[in-house]
Amino acid sequence: TTMGKKILMVDDDPNITDVYSMKFTTDGYMVEIAANAKAGEAKIAGGYIPDLILLDIIMPGDNGIQLLERLVKNPVLAETKIIIFSNLDQRADIDETVLSKIAGYYLKVNMIPSDLSKKVAEVLGV
Repeated sequence: TTMGKKILMVDDDPNITDVYSMKFTTDGYMVEIAANAKAGEAKIAGGYIPDLILLDIIMPGDNGIQLLERLVKNPVLAETKIIIFSNLDQRADIDETVLSKIAGYYLKVNMIPSDLSKKVAEVLGV
């Protein structure tokens, strides 16, 4: 069941976070939104441990790749799944070891909320 599963969306585009968080909430997830890397890390440092992080790459401040490199090394997130959800395919710019630790990489142009929600459910095994 999705009930109680926590998703952290790290994305600076409110059009994306509004639409997708609404879909995830409707599907039974608890959603938190961080508009940049610093805000996302602050939530985690404050004790918020999501089941899944949806991570944008292109953001002001530290980009998603820089944040991803820190997230995969954070022991409190050992059980947290990470999906990249971005406008650009930048897999070539991500270290292979880091890339091997993510659960998916999806382009926004190829997805609608119901598609991504299905992918999230698969990754979380719900």
